[in-house]
Amino acid sequence: MKRRMLLIATGLWLALTMPDAGQYPQDYFQSPVDFPIRLSGTFGELRPGHFHSGMDIKPSTPGSGDPVLAAADGQIVRISVGAGGYGNALYIQHSNGYQTVYGHMRQFIPEIDAYVLKEQYRLQSFEVNLYPPAGTFVVKQGEQIGVLGNSGSSSAAHLHFEVRSASAEPINPAHFGISVDDRTKPRIYHLALYTRRGERPHLVRQIPVINGRLPDTIDWDYADLALGVEAYDLANGATNKNGIYSLQLMADSVTRFAMHFDRFAFSETRYLNAHKDYSQWVQNGQTIHRLHELPGDHFSGRSKQDGWVAVEPGQSIRLDLAVGDAFGNVARLHTQIRAGELKVMIPPDQTDVQFIYRGQAREWNTDGFHVALPAHLLYSSTPIRYNTLDDPSSGVYSRVHDFHDPHDPVHRYYTLGIQPTNLPEVDRNKATIIYCDPDGREVSMGGEWDHGELVTKVRDFGQFYVGMDTVPPRIEPVEFSNLWQPNREIKFKITDNLVTSGQAQSLRFTVTIDGAWYLATFDQKKDLVECSYSKPLTSGKHVFRLVVLDDRENKTVWEKTFSTP
Repeated sequence: MKRRMLLIATGLWLALTMPDAGQYPQDYFQSPVDFPIRLSGTFGELRPGHFHSGMDIKPSTPGSGDPVLAAADGQIVRISVGAGGYGNALYIQHSNGYQTVYGHMRQFIPEIDAYVLKEQYRLQSFEVNLYPPAGTFVVKQGEQIGVLGNSGSSSAAHLHFEVRSASAEPINPAHFGISVDDRTKPRIYHLALYTRRGERPHLVRQIPVINGRLPDTIDWDYADLALGVEAYDLANGATNKNGIYSLQLMADSVTRFAMHFDRFAFSETRYLNAHKDYSQWVQNGQTIHRLHELPGDHFSGRSKQDGWVAVEPGQSIRLDLAVGDAFGNVARLHTQIRAGELKVMIPPDQTDVQFIYRGQAREWNTDGFHVALPAHLLYSSTPIRYNTLDDPSSGVYSRVHDFHDPHDPVHRYYTLGIQPTNLPEVDRNKATIIYCDPDGREVSMGGEWDHGELVTKVRDFGQFYVGMDTVPPRIEPVEFSNLWQPNREIKFKITDNLVTSGQAQSLRFTVTIDGAWYLATFDQKKDLVECSYSKPLTSGKHVFRLVVLDDRENKTVWEKTFSTP
């Protein structure tokens, strides 16, 4: 009987940690590149503010300009070009209902580039989202559609590749039979142990995993226990610490928590902030996967078990942990929890707690400050802390409102309004709400006037005040020739005195030549505006003009005459 129970537990273990590819076609899609795939990012990987929705494929060699190939027959239904996000991206619809996405490309094939250029001039915009008429770009499997690159919000050259369902949900591309040579199991670095402090998990200690092992026995002093794990996936031929595919925790052979990154809806992606220990990530840059549920975490890829284990005095509990990747490699840990005389952790008194947020919409006002919190803003019942301080520094035009803890994650935007105290009437249109982020940066959150309050929407907690932005953007010429020829480029670096977030707009720019709109691209990572010779100019002198605006409509103009042969 004991052997039978062990076999059942082992079978369940494997079922919960191995991908189920049987429900997805295995011979429909081919690799989107013509060389062996090495991954720099995996599906479900924990990124700032979102789960990663595809696989990131490294180039064959650095800077190689590898061709990007259509993974199956289909037609291009969307073309997007942007300074951030996926940069230059294509979306191919396939006859079996799936859609594939190819992001961060350096360029498209010439026919698509020509179509995009024409539309950019028609719309007078570098950033475009285009939906070509049906049949405009029909592609065959293996046909080149572009060149691998580093456009958009990308830190190094790679191809972001997605497979989406008919309902537009991203699905793990590893489930479709695309070959990836990965024989290396994930690595577990730390086991984290939690107890409840009031209604919220509290990290008590971390235990390092040495040579793939935990201590045989771990002593525990609290009446309940939940776990977390710092772990990454490793792969052949790459040094990247990628995201893991599956997690499973068993206590005395009973599954207490399981999670898989098979697919998810984009509306779920910010549940990442509930899944990871957000406080550890903000304070220490450490990524800990929770093996327990926060009440407001509704991510669909998690099991229904909440992960919490009740502990009795003198009890001994066997823990088994499995961390898997999407290619069948699994790392396992085992240990024994030994309970002593148990206690309950009492929350510390907080004299500045104003109210408790319990998941329902709540509006709250105090002197010169108000917030409107929507339902489902936080992941657990939370005592909301608030206080104020006076800052006599120049440029501060209200009290500084310290609204709750920046180490608590916020799932959606909430409304925040501040009444200024000493704002000159003449400068009201330059006023902006400033957020002091945990790194000490001042971030402009924008704002509109409403009955004497400056109001905006934010997605962070911390210190806020009314500031002023009267400083125009900076334009720094990087390359500009008095004689412009078709093989030359014009480049400028544009920067601003304030970082923007929330509803505040980032820098906007317009390039004209002789008063007519002219295409300029923008590399957000480098703050670089670049003009190539995209439209012929007549021989002779021309006037080049670059206008840059910030969120508060401060403007800088750079103008100069040049000649073309």
